[in-house]
Amino acid sequence: MLTLPRLAVAAGVLLALMPGAARAEFPDREIRVVCGFAPGGACDIVSRLIAEHAAPIFGQRVIVENRAGAGGKIAMEFVARSAPDGHTVYTCAAGQMSMLPELPGPPLAVDPGRDMTPLAALAVPNYVLVVPADRPWRSMDDLIAHARANPGRLNYGSAGGGTMQQLAGESFKHFAQLDISHIPYRGAAPAIVDLTAGRIDMMFTNLADVTGQIQGNQVRVLAFSDDMGSEQFPGVPRTSQTWPDFVVGGFFGVCGAAGTPRAAAERWHDAMRRMAANPAVRERLLSLGLVPRVEGPDEFAATIARDRQRFGAVIRAAGIREE
Repeated sequence: MLTLPRLAVAAGVLLALMPGAARAEFPDREIRVVCGFAPGGACDIVSRLIAEHAAPIFGQRVIVENRAGAGGKIAMEFVARSAPDGHTVYTCAAGQMSMLPELPGPPLAVDPGRDMTPLAALAVPNYVLVVPADRPWRSMDDLIAHARANPGRLNYGSAGGGTMQQLAGESFKHFAQLDISHIPYRGAAPAIVDLTAGRIDMMFTNLADVTGQIQGNQVRVLAFSDDMGSEQFPGVPRTSQTWPDFVVGGFFGVCGAAGTPRAAAERWHDAMRRMAANPAVRERLLSLGLVPRVEGPDEFAATIARDRQRFGAVIRAAGIREE
């Protein structure tokens, strides 16, 4: 006669022998890193860096999939509807996770707080105000003076409506009391093409987006809107030095669908830690204006919630709406 403990063991053995009963540990197949913007921008660069260096850590092929459009919402919704197992992740940034939910308008198809699981953060970007190199403005004050003397004549570009670039641009309008127009693009890369060609007047964006253009003397940095600044540009001011509430920065990390197991999140956290400890990865991030800052699932979720509260206050004060 089987005792209760022996019955439990026997039941466990039978369950394990049943088809599909055993769940494989993450990762057990190819991994997809989904970027919500066109190739060439900061999101794409970070996605490919993650894919390259996560593959040997996970022992699985890692591919990047660009699903551009709607300020990153298309990609976010795709990942939110994917299996919550850690094999399909979203290269998430503050614009989608903390800003979009605070913008007035129709409810989002995907609520990041409800439908996404923060897995791990990798880095925080320097955020810069840049202008074409052929413009005469040598400082933020020069630009503001010109914009005020020519109301309605200047414009700024962004990676699309509802992006961090729009939040920064509209914040600039609000705090500096300027009349400038918003020109949304389908990603940062095409906006920067027009910026370097002089077809738009200015842009707030990740330093990673414009590192090459700065080095090639195609664009000029006038200010940082993040709260860090950069040793690469010691004389460039931060917007918060003039307007204390004007702080627009962000983060890059990976998020999965709601319900992603904690074990998968911890594996992603471990992968990010190992990547950031790799001198080649660290040097690459810093060269792109990205400061390594790894956070696990709980700390990353707290960062997202804090930024959502902070950006929401700016959005309401400036009357910002998604275009």
